[in-house]
Amino acid sequence: MDNNKLFGTDGIRGKYGIDLTGDTAYKLGNALGAEGGKIVVGRDTRLSGGELLKYLRKGILDAGATMVNLDIVPTPVVAYVVTHIKANFGVVITASHNSGEYNGLKVFSANGTKLSSEKESKIEEAIKSRIFISKVRGKEEDGIGYIEDYKNMLFNSFSGISRLKVGLDTANGALSYLAPSVFDKFFDEVIAINCDGDGNKINDGSGALYPDKIAKLVIDNNLDIGFTFDGDGDRIIAVTSQGEVVNGDIMLFVIAHYLKERKILNNDVVVGTSYTNIGIEKSLQKSGITLLRTEVGDSNVSHQMQESHASVGAERAGHVILSQFGMTGDGLLVALYLSQIVSESGKSLSQLMTGEEYPLSHFDIVTNKGAEILEDDEIMSLKSQLEGEIAGKGRILMRASGTEAKLRIMVECESEKLVEKTGCELASAIKKKYNIE
Repeated sequence: MDNNKLFGTDGIRGKYGIDLTGDTAYKLGNALGAEGGKIVVGRDTRLSGGELLKYLRKGILDAGATMVNLDIVPTPVVAYVVTHIKANFGVVITASHNSGEYNGLKVFSANGTKLSSEKESKIEEAIKSRIFISKVRGKEEDGIGYIEDYKNMLFNSFSGISRLKVGLDTANGALSYLAPSVFDKFFDEVIAINCDGDGNKINDGSGALYPDKIAKLVIDNNLDIGFTFDGDGDRIIAVTSQGEVVNGDIMLFVIAHYLKERKILNNDVVVGTSYTNIGIEKSLQKSGITLLRTEVGDSNVSHQMQESHASVGAERAGHVILSQFGMTGDGLLVALYLSQIVSESGKSLSQLMTGEEYPLSHFDIVTNKGAEILEDDEIMSLKSQLEGEIAGKGRILMRASGTEAKLRIMVECESEKLVEKTGCELASAIKKKYNIE
């Protein structure tokens, strides 16, 4: 632990018992607790979550701080409660969309956003330098009442939703208990799958990474709309009544267009990432909306939104941030917001999807040599050559994943044929050179 950077692109993450242990959780809790005040803690349904919570709790209480225990809740609820009660920090025990053997520790600052890199560095220094034991042991506070406050916020914020028939898939994650009770309040009919909260099955062929499951449910049951979430509930993918997948780029366009029509889109700008589809960017421009791009990561989107005072920002993968409500992605809130747009417009979600998307495909390679490959002159020369061949017609993006041992390659072009030709040539060259199956 001492020789490696703890924080990745989305907190501390790894396989439980190997890359992430109770000792790490204890030291993080102790470092945060040493600053005093309250620390709001929640977790998803992973089986290792309870064990990590035990160590995190001990670290916080040993340092003399108060731990507000929300237990199983989605990530955005922790962010909401942090700002609601003016806590010092929030911690979510989750590995988001990753499978059950992984877990992680996401940390939120007092304003409900992910930590800055500077703050992460300071916390890492504290973790590595010492353990702080307070003369007065801290206390644990039951946070269930604050979850009700969050639910009431949703109930008070959305009153114009007509009685839609809705499909729901929570990936057996943190929204398994909260989402059905909220949906039942708003919708005429709710058909739910993967909502048992079984930590053994979190993200297992379900949720935001597998939108085909919710699409089938919607079509088979003649529903109006469907929503599917990742394990910690900060990401959302929607599907139309015809089973069309609605990713974060499309949601960004629909919401931005809605706000623009009502003249309440701040500065006529929205925030996306380097991966936001070119077609969506051009469609936004036609509506008089400027897309500001930032690096991948919802924390980067949040930061750029604050800089530009943007009303909405999103990642293609489904992190959608609405600054009216907070500065972190909230899948449940976005589901209600989209439903309100559908209700107010009198149109189906499919009819609202008037933005153009360029065909794209991912050619991800499982490897722990992502950083090395990105510095390989031969590979980067080939990438430049291919970019020249598709100049004006598309683009190639490559990056090493911050959460998994993968090199992520995305190719986006005007035609699917060009996408496949370009992506396959680049991926094949990498696999051949690095002997990757």
